[in-house]
Amino acid sequence: MCQTSTVKTDLVSNNQFIISLSGEDYSSEELVAYADTIKDQLEDIDHVASVSIEGASTKQVVVEADIQKLQSYNVSIENILSLMQAQNLNIPAGVLLMIPVRSR
Repeated sequence: MCQTSTVKTDLVSNNQFIISLSGEDYSSEELVAYADTIKDQLEDIDHVASVSIEGASTKQVVVEADIQKLQSYNVSIENILSLMQAQNLNIPAGVLLMIPVRSR
């Protein structure tokens, strides 16, 4: 999936260039890995002030849990978090919203 990019600099007054990577035969992860390799090599060049990678997408997982069903199986939110952490997933700190559910 291509993302639009915006250049926020005056390329005429600054010595800069932009490299754009894309390819149907490459995954997003492969393109980012290649961009990291290019970045490392460019940063090793004398007089290169900075190199940045922009437009790389991040992955996230959203887990929606039915509290009543979890309770019926005697499973807690903490159990779900522990299982996800055991699978070596990065779970950022954030807010866990507990919405009260009325039973009929």
